[in-house]
Amino acid sequence: MSIEDLLCILFPQSPNRTQFYPQSRRKAHERRISDTCGRQRRVGYQMHFRSLLFIPGNKESMLRKAMNFRPDALVPDMEDSVPDAEKANARDTIASLLPELAAKGIPVIPRVNALDTGWTAEDLAAVVGPSVYGISIGKVHVPDDVHRISALLDGLEAQAGLESGQVNMLLWLESAKAMVHCYEICSASPRIEGVAFGGEDFTHDMGIERLEDESEVAV
Repeated sequence: MSIEDLLCILFPQSPNRTQFYPQSRRKAHERRISDTCGRQRRVGYQMHFRSLLFIPGNKESMLRKAMNFRPDALVPDMEDSVPDAEKANARDTIASLLPELAAKGIPVIPRVNALDTGWTAEDLAAVVGPSVYGISIGKVHVPDDVHRISALLDGLEAQAGLESGQVNMLLWLESAKAMVHCYEICSASPRIEGVAFGGEDFTHDMGIERLEDESEVAV
């Protein structure tokens, strides 16, 4: 995984963003950040994610080892780092360890499989609950993808007794189509806490040769 795959580009704070958040929800969101991460990490009602620690979700030993580190967010992974045959195991392993991961006071943002895999709903059902700050999902191509994911989260939040909109999104834009629809995707839901650019999949989609200095994806 190249360095740009680890960089989270925060969705910029907009002067009008507060219109998406009723006052009661903004206060709840601020409390959640403070309670989960400590007051020193609270910045208005938006987090700073500079370092994301990805951990293969099917490796219990690695998930436990990750509890000894202090990144800005822990990302138990069900996507690229997990073989297809291990997807179910990853779901179960992550679900069982979520309370322990969250107890470390670092936001937990599990990465689920993309919509076109057919595994998204099962992945979300395994992890949505009070222990997660949000979910990360890749290969988001159009705004409707965001709406579909948000609808799944709505139902799971209700089942878990969570406030509607409590689970945030960290999206990965990894295709030419996503670049064309970037603004609309980033504006599609108040759940969106940040977006990231996935250089490996983007260059594959575009048929671009990867270079050692990564200049082909330089911004």
